[in-house]
Amino acid sequence: MTAAADPNARAAQQLLHHVAANLRSLGLIEPRQKVLVAVSGGCDSMVLLDLLHRLAPRFEWALAVAHFNHQLRGEAADADEALVRQQATRFQLPFFAGRGDVRALARQRRWSLEMAARALRLDFLLRTARDWGSPVIALGHHADDQLELFFLRILRGTGGEGLEGMRWKSPAPQTPMSPAEPSPTTLLVRPLLDVPRATLRAYAALRQVPFREDTSNRSTDILRNRIRHELLPLLESAYQPGLRHTIPRLMEIVGAEAAAVRLWAERWLATPDTPFDQLPEAVQRAVLRLQLRQLGHEPTFELVEQLRLHPGRRVTAGPHTWFLRNPQGRVQVAPPTQLAFQPRQAALKLTRAGHATFEGVHLSWRITPTRGDRRPPHKPRVEYFDADAVGRIVLLRFWQPGDRFQPLGLPRPAKLQDLFTEAGVPPDERRRRLLAIASNGTIFWVEGLRPGEAFKLTPNTRHRLRWAWTRETPAGPPELPPELAEP
Repeated sequence: MTAAADPNARAAQQLLHHVAANLRSLGLIEPRQKVLVAVSGGCDSMVLLDLLHRLAPRFEWALAVAHFNHQLRGEAADADEALVRQQATRFQLPFFAGRGDVRALARQRRWSLEMAARALRLDFLLRTARDWGSPVIALGHHADDQLELFFLRILRGTGGEGLEGMRWKSPAPQTPMSPAEPSPTTLLVRPLLDVPRATLRAYAALRQVPFREDTSNRSTDILRNRIRHELLPLLESAYQPGLRHTIPRLMEIVGAEAAAVRLWAERWLATPDTPFDQLPEAVQRAVLRLQLRQLGHEPTFELVEQLRLHPGRRVTAGPHTWFLRNPQGRVQVAPPTQLAFQPRQAALKLTRAGHATFEGVHLSWRITPTRGDRRPPHKPRVEYFDADAVGRIVLLRFWQPGDRFQPLGLPRPAKLQDLFTEAGVPPDERRRRLLAIASNGTIFWVEGLRPGEAFKLTPNTRHRLRWAWTRETPAGPPELPPELAEP
């Protein structure tokens, strides 16, 4: 088959003209601008770099290449950086490389690796754009990324504002890695947002664009990858073959409606001509979200609802952070109250399997016969204990003065206060951490710390206790948009 007869080859040849049309019609990048191109070394961003380099003479752009090495994949990550550097040299473009200790940041701030990597990369891109004088950062997100993001947000319970998806052009969000805050003119642009992944692959093959594969993209341990490799093929084959057309249409409709609600909220904040409690619920939520972001806090549904439904009540939003909404709908940072120990407690009888809720913490447990110390793979907020050592009656309560605990690996019990300090748990957060006491009166579990040494699985274990927990309103770091993941 000739290149002209190959549909993929034809699509690749047309891509340059298509992207040029996107840039003109949507006003993504102005002529004669400096453009910082974020390049990971993967197919999407390497194709973006090739396209923008070919279009640069027509639009009189000055391009530069930025690559961030997360140092998570050893030699493979270094090879990514070397490839991007080589391509920038070939195109005779300035090259900026950044590195960061993602694991250290994740430990320090108690973030996931994904969150820490995203924050460091965004901070690097904003710093580089500011220092080089570029008002624009070009990203390689494409149509398949948009589709995957839609289902990712659906599964996380987002609202209309989240379902509008990534925009062709948007202001850079404030990074939690201050002081590298974006200037008001720093824009993120996505020239490939309506281009399928297959078209980019075809273009790379036709143009012989070099790129590297990230093996982690095949891991089904990552939710986004499961959506890509399992959920979307199932939906397309068994439910809706036209999924790639209907979902973008839905995102556009929902996005337009969310934008209208946001505009109403912005106008109300400027001129509150209607009492807050008489606004539609969607507008109330938008008003609160806007104010929380202005105060530097990413709003969660739980936080917004607590503020919306309870005027005048202090609402916690994480360690050392409280907000309060007055009856007029205005949100302000609330001063901390004097810290106090919480005396509440409850007894649980551990049957073979069960669940309970205590002070906003959902607990579930299951006791199964076993032989030895073999434990299943690690999962967040799940621990395993010797059920016979724990006993059938356990007591739930919060930290009290004088509590001592011996976590796994510690030779002797230590003051719980000292263990919290070593783990970097803020003082107000310590009083919210739940603990469980075994039938013999010894603490066997403290929320967020290693399990108790005396209750670990051993070769003599005959019954295994699976202990899991979740919180109704978990405190966590501000979320960066998932679409800022590496393209």
